[in-house]
Amino acid sequence: MFWLIITFIIAIVEWVAAWRGNTMLNRITKPAVLIALILWFSKISAWQPGLTWFGLALILSLAGDIFLLRKSNRSFYAGLAAFMTAHLFYIFGFNQTPLLTSWVVWVLLAMIPFLGFSIGGVILRGLRK
Repeated sequence: MFWLIITFIIAIVEWVAAWRGNTMLNRITKPAVLIALILWFSKISAWQPGLTWFGLALILSLAGDIFLLRKSNRSFYAGLAAFMTAHLFYIFGFNQTPLLTSWVVWVLLAMIPFLGFSIGGVILRGLRK
């Protein structure tokens, strides 16, 4: 429970820092929220096999937040890929049935990052305009 309370406190500090435009504090507290959440998750789940997907998704979400702290196209794409993969891991975590092993499923899963990068390019071009 300790790490969950710490997570909420850091999240509130992060929200206030973002609201007030305190960029330096925001750059520290944004990843700190997920670090505390990962510590809480590790404490309560002990990374049991059925919950591992959620832990991996949290770690990838942390990586996505860290990538987005930098202001470059390459970091944006890396953050986008990390968040997209994290969302896939959340889906795997909620779907506890065994994954299909058909080659079609694996081809479709492999296409997801490529589609994400193309969508990211469209988003960046739109933002530039």
